[in-house]
Amino acid sequence: MLLYKYMPLASFFEVWKSSSIGFSCLEDFNDPFECTNFGFKEDEESLVSMTTKSNAYKSDFSRKYATLALTRQPLNPIMWSHYADNHTGVVIGIDVESAGFNLSKEFIIPSQYGEVVYTNTKLKGVALSGTEELLSIGDISSFDSSTYELLKRAFLYKSLQWAHEEEIRVVSTIPQSFGSYHSGEGRCGKWNKIQLGGRPLFCYEVPRESIFEVYFGCNLYRNVSRKKLVSTSELSQIKSELSRNSVKVMQTRVDPSSWGLTSYISK
Repeated sequence: MLLYKYMPLASFFEVWKSSSIGFSCLEDFNDPFECTNFGFKEDEESLVSMTTKSNAYKSDFSRKYATLALTRQPLNPIMWSHYADNHTGVVIGIDVESAGFNLSKEFIIPSQYGEVVYTNTKLKGVALSGTEELLSIGDISSFDSSTYELLKRAFLYKSLQWAHEEEIRVVSTIPQSFGSYHSGEGRCGKWNKIQLGGRPLFCYEVPRESIFEVYFGCNLYRNVSRKKLVSTSELSQIKSELSRNSVKVMQTRVDPSSWGLTSYISK
C-alpha cells in the first residue's frame, strides 16, 4: 500500500540522502488538541483537574513516543499549502510494506492500525484504566491489542475539522538510550536522533526502494528562483537520479477546469 508524506524541498533532499524519514513528538505537531481525547469522567473531575490530568498525560505520551503522519493521497491542495511549502515542496509516495511500517513487532501502532478517527465531539465519561497503567504504557515497544484502545485515544482521534488530511499514523516507542527530549543526539538501531530547530526529530531508516513516487509542487520553480535552495541543473540531476532508482517522478499543476491539482510524468 502506498501512503504519502508532504514536505519542503530541502527536507526531501535530506530524506533521499539519508534514506530515512523523520518521526516527531506529539507536542511538536501543529494541533494543540493532540492527545486530549481520554474522556475523563466530568462528574469525578473538576474542569481544572481534568485539564491538569490531560496535560500531564499528553506530556508523558509525547515524550515516550515518536509519530509519523502520512496521508492517503498526493494531490490535496490544502496539504500542499500547509506542509509542502506552498506548493514549492514535494510529496513522496512510500510503500509501507517495503518500509516496514506495517510491522507489529517494530511499532506500537503500525500503519494498518493507524487510521485517524475524525469526530465532532470528544469522548466523554469513558472509564479509564488506572493512572499507573496509563503512565507505564510507554514500556512496551511493539503492537499490543490489550493497550490499543488507550493508544488509539491518545494518538488517533482528531477534530472533524482536520478530516481533509485523511491521515494515517505510525507510532513508535522512543529508545530510552536517546535520553531527554531537550538534549542528545545519536543512533540506536534503525533510529537516528537529531535536533532540528530546537526540537528532536527521530529519523527511521527505510530502504530507498520503498520510495515509489515523488511529486514536485506546481510552484517548484518559483522556489528555485526565489529561495535558491537548489539550482535548475541540480534539480534536473536529482530527478534523473530518482528515475535511475526506478522512482516515478511526477510534476503537479493546477487543473484549469476545477479547484484541484493534476499531475503528469516529469521529464
